[in-house]
Amino acid sequence: MIAIRKRLAQALPPAYASLLPWLFWTLVCGTASLLALVYSRGWVLSEQTITVASFYALGATLAFWPSLYLARLFSTKSGKLRLFLLIFFLASGTIFFTAILFALQFRLYFAQWHHPAFSKVWFWQQFFTAGSSVYTYFVIGLRLYLPVGIIGLAITSWWLNRQPD
Repeated sequence: MIAIRKRLAQALPPAYASLLPWLFWTLVCGTASLLALVYSRGWVLSEQTITVASFYALGATLAFWPSLYLARLFSTKSGKLRLFLLIFFLASGTIFFTAILFALQFRLYFAQWHHPAFSKVWFWQQFFTAGSSVYTYFVIGLRLYLPVGIIGLAITSWWLNRQPD
């Protein structure tokens, strides 16, 4: 039991060394989505565009620390395994948290047409609203990370892998 607690404590990343990569990852995700919306989708730089890009940046912000912790938990030292784990957890964590943010936004929008709270139909509506938002994000939203987000993911993971344990 003591060894497990020690391992859990050792996996905590040093905050002072991770602040710049955290800020970089947040800016990469926000910028990648903003560039994709403006240049490939033809959106005008407006309040709506900034709001969508901020969802991507906030998803990256929320995913950074848990992803870094999990990568350090499953890999005791820097190397190829930790680099792979950083790439995996940072990408999947960012996708997960951003999907949750979009599900919450869908919920806020469609709540006006839902049944009264905690009724049987209401639970089904919550389930299908969240499911449809996640599906929409996977089909339409994941492309907004390309190609800037992939490059940023590689740089951020490499940067975090080079940090001292």
